Amino acid sequence: MVTEDPLLDPSADHGFGLGSMVLPEAWFSALVRNSTDLITILQADGRRTFISSTVERILGYTPADLLRQDAFALIHPEDRATVQAAFLRTLQQPGINVPVEFRTRHANGSWVYLESIGNNLLTDPVVQGVVINSRDITLRRTTERLLRQQHDRERIISAIALKVRQSFNLREILETAVAEVQQVLQADRVLIFRFTPTWEGEVLVESVAPGWFSTLHALITDTCFRANQGGAYRQGRVFATEDIYKAGLTPCHLELLEQFQVRANLVVPIIQGEPQSGVDALWGLLIAHQCSQPRSWQPYETELLTALSTHLAIALQQAELLQRVQEELTERQRVAQELRKSLDKEKELSELKTRFIAMASHEFRTPLTAILSCSDLLKHYGERLPPQERTRLFTEIQTEVQHMNRLLEDILIFGRTETHGLDFNPQPIDLEPFCQDLLQKLVSPNPLHFTLEHPIPKASLDPKLLRQILTNLLDNAIKYSPQGGTVVLTVQRQPQAVVFQVRDEGIGIPPEDRARLFEPFHRAHNTDGIPGTGLGLAIVYKAVARHGGSITVHSQLGYGTTFTVTLPLT
Repeated sequence: MVTEDPLLDPSADHGFGLGSMVLPEAWFSALVRNSTDLITILQADGRRTFISSTVERILGYTPADLLRQDAFALIHPEDRATVQAAFLRTLQQPGINVPVEFRTRHANGSWVYLESIGNNLLTDPVVQGVVINSRDITLRRTTERLLRQQHDRERIISAIALKVRQSFNLREILETAVAEVQQVLQADRVLIFRFTPTWEGEVLVESVAPGWFSTLHALITDTCFRANQGGAYRQGRVFATEDIYKAGLTPCHLELLEQFQVRANLVVPIIQGEPQSGVDALWGLLIAHQCSQPRSWQPYETELLTALSTHLAIALQQAELLQRVQEELTERQRVAQELRKSLDKEKELSELKTRFIAMASHEFRTPLTAILSCSDLLKHYGERLPPQERTRLFTEIQTEVQHMNRLLEDILIFGRTETHGLDFNPQPIDLEPFCQDLLQKLVSPNPLHFTLEHPIPKASLDPKLLRQILTNLLDNAIKYSPQGGTVVLTVQRQPQAVVFQVRDEGIGIPPEDRARLFEPFHRAHNTDGIPGTGLGLAIVYKAVARHGGSITVHSQLGYGTTFTVTLPLT
């Protein structure tokens, strides 16, 4: 017969020895009764056949409540398999102490941590069971858990604070935060959500466990949330939902959470400035999701996310400050660049002015000197000069006047170009008569040849600009060619363009001058003694560009120069 306390059954004739010494039954009864540990004897099937009276102090049950009950029924579901495995090892290894820690339910519904050691005495004729000695370690485990939670909190906060101090990369800070929180909380998903001015938003960063889909960069519109513009979150309120289906959520909110596989969530606002400072104070949300099952969020978890949101708000302020500083630097750089451009332009204009004055003083003085000299000769000796000499002097005066006129025209054209740009008025041009007429009006001591490779239909070009291009190129070819050198104008058609070539047999262009050939007032080093303003090619370049065309030059010193102008037909 098994009693509540079989070790103290007066009908059982046994003693407990220490060596050859037999312990009195009353002494052993007092030992068990006054022990701080819980002593349980189990049969091989896990039923209790003895439980000491300390069970009432430790678990809140009387021995009668638990006697003959399954010893595994009150064990926490998460620990039950571990305890059953330890019990099986105890059955398989008689005489070996097998330790195990687990949670068991108290009579008041709470969980108590027990540290137990099992010893298989089923073959002992006195005990005939597995003796389990258990002690309450709830205080120790709670202290350890609190210390671990405190350590995790301090570690995460320190890591984020360090990132805030070391890094100006906001995304890097946010990614570190969600990864650390997801690891510590063992949540299925942790994310940071940012609001737009219209109370929509985007998932900026997340850390998600395998098996659950990513919400990264998801654009979310919660019409209920937008209607109250952040609601209680703007006042810093934290929301913890154990089970979305038991939380009384609005249908639109419930539908949104279901869309992202959420079963339980913990939401902490990220607020910049004071919570009461206005709508703009609510920047976003730090959210933990449990997708697999409901979850009871613990106070320390809420405290962790709340403290973390404060540091994230600091990081946001730092990032915004950095952005403002960068914007100011960018603006200053822009102003400095504009100032440099203005200074460069002023320097360029100053150089142009200097070169213009030097050119004008030279180019105007020479013809004026010739005109003055011829006019003096005509004034004082005109009647005594032969008719041929008077004609020559008049011709020289006219030539110099024409030269000055062309000089002034180049200067005026260049001035209008620099100030207002070139007018562009394309119209159909029959190129063969146009070029023939242009060549006939040129005064040249050199032979002028014109070649039209194929018949060209009328081209849509600006006749005024085209005349400037060809006249300047031909004038230069004549000017820089020796007496008798041939000047050739060639026109050819391409599928989408017309090509003009002006080739001479002149002095050529030095290589060091070719890079600056189209700059105003620049003249090659080998042109000393040859009149010129340095404006002709600058005007040609702008006129070609106004057509959307291109100009290239090939030259060899002492053998001549070829300019090739390509103008699109449309």
